[in-house]
Amino acid sequence: IRNAASGSWGQKLSLWSDQAHLPQVLRNAGLALAAIIAAPYLIRLFCYFVLAPAAMRRPAIRIAPTGAAAVPIPPTARSTTSVDIRLQPGEELLVKHGYLQTTSEGGAKSTRWLLDARHPISSLATGLTFLTRIRGDGEVTGVSAVRDPFAEVAVMTLPAGAACVLQPRALAAVAEPMDRRIKISAHWRLFSLNAWLTRQLRYLVFHGPARLVLKGARGVRVEAAQRGRIFGQDQVVGFSTDLAYSVTRNETFWPYFIGREPLLKDRVAAGEGVLIIEEAPMAGRHGGQVRRGIEGMIDAGMKVFGL
Repeated sequence: IRNAASGSWGQKLSLWSDQAHLPQVLRNAGLALAAIIAAPYLIRLFCYFVLAPAAMRRPAIRIAPTGAAAVPIPPTARSTTSVDIRLQPGEELLVKHGYLQTTSEGGAKSTRWLLDARHPISSLATGLTFLTRIRGDGEVTGVSAVRDPFAEVAVMTLPAGAACVLQPRALAAVAEPMDRRIKISAHWRLFSLNAWLTRQLRYLVFHGPARLVLKGARGVRVEAAQRGRIFGQDQVVGFSTDLAYSVTRNETFWPYFIGREPLLKDRVAAGEGVLIIEEAPMAGRHGGQVRRGIEGMIDAGMKVFGL
């Protein structure tokens, strides 16, 4: 040891390394670094092959009782930049602020303060206040997103007896009978794992008869569920109450594994109902990204309450 201590710098360094157990320290540090690097990928493996399949086996969210007869929703035309709504006898039109493009010179026009007085907070939170009310048999009104260059609108008809879950944020206008206001009911699913995973605990159901003018960034599509559909969680706007709504694992593993895709997507099971999705929910947002901070918290809260 004395010879090494009084020898060259290399010998001194070797002596210090042995005394400090440097090889073992470096080996342990290397193993710790490897574990830190591998941990996210090991967690993703566990989530994809263990947790996600377990979540998929949980009961789906059902608003209508299983086997309950449902009045079908007729096919809906593709969304466009504007639509014309012609009022039927005994019908009135309620248009959200910013979506009234043109109106007939005749007809009675007034203001309704809330879309649904039974859900005032929901109406306030989604901007369904101070609606322009138009009456008059045969009157034609043009509905369009006059202030949003990315939005398109589509008209979905809800016959009497038909119902669908819908996020009110997607409403631009409602045509309803004057003597029978549209009915909106709230349904909570606090004890459903799928509700927590889809981040929506409350579901608002719109009951016919009514015609709903739906809006969405780059359009909104109403498509038949048929053999079941899988879609992104931010795209869903609504679905028929007779469909089973739940989560499913991402279709492909590697895009999820490298962080390009989320672990879970939403799905509706096969059925006769319809699915309502927004074409490009991020269109028009800064950088096309999910909002962060306070705005992101507000968005998340709105979805939790079905708004």
